[in-house]
Amino acid sequence: LDAEGHRIAAGKLLEAVGCKDLKFGNARTWDAHANIIVTDGECTSNDVRQLAEEMAKRVESQFGTKLISEVMYLE
Repeated sequence: LDAEGHRIAAGKLLEAVGCKDLKFGNARTWDAHANIIVTDGECTSNDVRQLAEEMAKRVESQFGTKLISEVMYLE
């Protein structure tokens, strides 16, 4: 939430912390939207998980906002 209590889109926060050009292994953020992870073909679940964790860490570090993942990981 911003100072006025309005929700802030996660994509906006992710772009603000430089996640639009972020890549880990074969997982990367989509050029058009920093809140979407895509693969270049051969990607592991670990690539996706580590990228998502780095994205969330950057947002929390800069804004103090903890992102909540909508992805469920099955192990």
